[in-house]
Amino acid sequence: MKKRHGTQLFVLTMVLALCAGAYLGLRWWNEGAEDRAAAQADYLARPEDLTALSFQRGAVSLSFTKDGEGIWRYDGDSDFPVDQSRLTELAETLSALAAVRVIGDPEADASYGLDAPALTLTAMDGGGEAVTLLVGSQVDGNYYARPEGDARVYTISSGLMDQTEGELLDFIALEDIPWVTEAQVQSVVLTLDGVETAYTKETITQEAVDEETGETSQTTAYVWSRDGEVLDGEDAVLQDGVDALSLLAFRSCSAWKPGEAALAALGLDDPDRIAVTYDGGSYTLLLGDTDESGNYYAQLEGSYQADLLSPSYVENLLALPGARTQTEAEAEAESSAET
Repeated sequence: MKKRHGTQLFVLTMVLALCAGAYLGLRWWNEGAEDRAAAQADYLARPEDLTALSFQRGAVSLSFTKDGEGIWRYDGDSDFPVDQSRLTELAETLSALAAVRVIGDPEADASYGLDAPALTLTAMDGGGEAVTLLVGSQVDGNYYARPEGDARVYTISSGLMDQTEGELLDFIALEDIPWVTEAQVQSVVLTLDGVETAYTKETITQEAVDEETGETSQTTAYVWSRDGEVLDGEDAVLQDGVDALSLLAFRSCSAWKPGEAALAALGLDDPDRIAVTYDGGSYTLLLGDTDESGNYYAQLEGSYQADLLSPSYVENLLALPGARTQTEAEAEAESSAET
């Protein structure tokens, strides 16, 4: 009887050992799947540590170089603020540009749009080695492509074409309008059609004592005035205008280093102004005309960028002259009570 139990225990131990081994083997196999796939893939390019990128699509020709601090710079203007994430994504795509399909015995270049490429891209790595890629016509959602000097033709996914789409301004890092809350804002000065109106905030802190516990609590209220006259704190126009200050954000760039003619075309040669002072700083936003979609051409004073702002929040700020005063609110309340 003891012998049979010993045999069963041995068999069970062996089964458990085999299962553990199979599990570890499967885990090792799955963890290595990505590496095996990469090793078996056909790559058009695998440059490492890219230091320069240049490409041409139609009439657009752009080139970028990474400086000694690892920052991508536009070769045409060192002041231009390059969108670093976009260039990084493009470099990552190039570092492992795998083929979807390989055509080992291709026809003439014209059959693939490679006689007049839609995209010609040259990338240089840290060792000074350069690779040039030609991308031709589209096929089944992918694109025909070939590295210069390679006799074969490949198809690649659309990623490379997507990441090189656009003009110079599509590669700009948009400026940030300082993000401020009502608690931080000290004043807002609107200059509309040459008329200046100042809105100032006073912070009032009140203390209350709980009769049961004796604990003291504080509440904070903000009182806004327009040119010295107190505004109705419950007025929706006032609240929407104040709230808009924390929601302003540029959506796209319209011009870089615009000259006088370009500023005039955007209505920024004689702009309206929104000057905001807040705890620790200030900024002035210049407002021009609107585009066909109603977006405002705008510029931070002193900036090289002329950008676009969505209309809703801008118009909430421009509506502040219509905010009701406390006197008007009290008069309306008294009139309503009488009727």
